[in-house]
Amino acid sequence: MNQNDLRKELKKLKAYRETRLQLAETVLSNPSLFPSLLDICYEFDNETSSRACWILEFVCHKKLEWLLPYMDDFSTNLSRFKLDSSVRPISKIVQLLCNAYFKKNKPEIKEKI
Repeated sequence: MNQNDLRKELKKLKAYRETRLQLAETVLSNPSLFPSLLDICYEFDNETSSRACWILEFVCHKKLEWLLPYMDDFSTNLSRFKLDSSVRPISKIVQLLCNAYFKKNKPEIKEKI
């Protein structure tokens, strides 16, 4: 799967938890898709961006450390998320980061934040 395939899958994605989990598993099994997923999340004006945020949340639940190399861009873009369907999953990712920051066994997250 490449970025174009990912974009096509996101466009036809329904809000059902099962379908979101399936696409998240696809990204988890293809880590090279993660930067593309982030890029799509940052396309703030379209519905596909919100769907990408849904998948990003699920991926971050399992592999939060994948976000660390992109923390500068992520934190810079936080205020640009305006659609409610994007804000909710992004706020959950921020919550995951906050929880990880205060865990003693996650020094890499504390160092990066």
